[in-house]
Amino acid sequence: MAKKQREWTPEQLMETMRGFQPACVIGAALELDVFGKLARADMTAAQAARAIKGTARGARALLNALAALGLLTKRGEVFSLTPFARKHLVPDSPAYLGWGAMHSAHIMKSWTQIAECVRTGKPAPRPPADSEAGKIRHKNFIMAMHNYASDRSRIIAGSLNLEGVKTMLDVGGGPGTYAFAFADALPGARITIFDTPPTCAIADENIRQRGLQDRIRTQPGDFIKDPIGDGYDLVLMSNILHIYSPAENTRLLKKGYRALNPGGRLAVVEVEVDDTGTKPPGGALFAVNMLVNTERGSSYSPNEMKSWLAAAGFKTVKAARPADGVTALIAAKPR
Repeated sequence: MAKKQREWTPEQLMETMRGFQPACVIGAALELDVFGKLARADMTAAQAARAIKGTARGARALLNALAALGLLTKRGEVFSLTPFARKHLVPDSPAYLGWGAMHSAHIMKSWTQIAECVRTGKPAPRPPADSEAGKIRHKNFIMAMHNYASDRSRIIAGSLNLEGVKTMLDVGGGPGTYAFAFADALPGARITIFDTPPTCAIADENIRQRGLQDRIRTQPGDFIKDPIGDGYDLVLMSNILHIYSPAENTRLLKKGYRALNPGGRLAVVEVEVDDTGTKPPGGALFAVNMLVNTERGSSYSPNEMKSWLAAAGFKTVKAARPADGVTALIAAKPR
């Protein structure tokens, strides 16, 4: 039975249009390290202003808003962290989610230029990759992918048939989140992360911190332009196809096919969207995110991706939905 289309009210429209406000407040607090400063000591607005090198008026407005959002507690004139903020918004917490939140704050600037991107078909401008702002943005993006994938990677690894997998290639493996989940699911397997040199540097540090250098290695390169190797039992392409065009994705999947041993499997994990491009809403909105942030990317339906896998040489493709909003396709190379 088809899901009923949303019926709007004027109040809902206005509330939606104001939805940027809480996100901007949280993003500013992270940029100014408000949560990190308050983790060391409770503060008044005047004390916080000095700690963040801001004004008393600005700090008061920001801290009051954070208290209104339930991320700070205010007693008299003194502000303190809530348990949630202490766990998830203090940078040295193991459960820190600030990378993902800051990434959203960064791309919000691109979203304000949707109309221009629709007119031109080009993404919104961003800082040069080699600039200080570009490097900060890149690290936020890569570590945001870790935030987003921490739970999902374990779900994906647990949902696949991994029998006989001794070697694995994680194409566009980012900070290594999926590689770590698969390393847990595949004791003894050797895993290679293929990504750009700056991203591999982040992954290398994460690998060292976990003591997994003997099982996981990185291979710096451009997986669109460069060879990706061969001799793998499993190739994973998680959340990379949406960055590229159908033609580029077909070529990349052909590389994946060649990288597999006979009988090997290629797993594609992507944002869920149906053939109409409108359901679920998250998939439709993600296509807008790709419009404003990539040259040729989009959300792609399972049927679109199946056609590319067939063109790449795969004969057997199975579809799964391992989590809400996630599509997984598992393709087998003939023996």
